Order: sequence, then C-alpha cells, then structure tokens
Amino acid sequence: MQNTEEETTQLFTSHVVSSTRTDTYSSISASIGALKGPMHGGANSMVTKKWWKILRKILIHMMKLN
Repeated sequence: MQNTEEETTQLFTSHVVSSTRTDTYSSISASIGALKGPMHGGANSMVTKKWWKILRKILIHMMKLN
C-alpha cells in the first residue's frame, strides 16, 4: 500500500492498525504515534520546542514585573 499525498500518515496508520480489528483507542494511539517520527517532519516536536521558548519568555517577563 502506498501513502499518497491525499492520505496523511496518520490516516494511513489508522487504516492499517484498524484492519487488524483492534479497538479504537489503539488505532488512535498509533495514529498519534505516527506524528512523532522524523520522516513525518517532526512538526509536533518543533511546535513543542517553540511553545517552551514562548513560555520561558513569558515567565522571565513576569519575574521582572515582580
């Protein structure tokens, strides 16, 4: 099975895992796990890093106000 541009990595993973007749939670967990890999672009980890940088700046700013 080939992953096309129209079918995302998460959807593909969900289809494959669901085809084993597993429960919905396992299928969703596998789909979320597919986002973690560097082949997907690692977008979620980049967002997490950016979020921590923003949070750090906010905390530093709040400490200066006190």
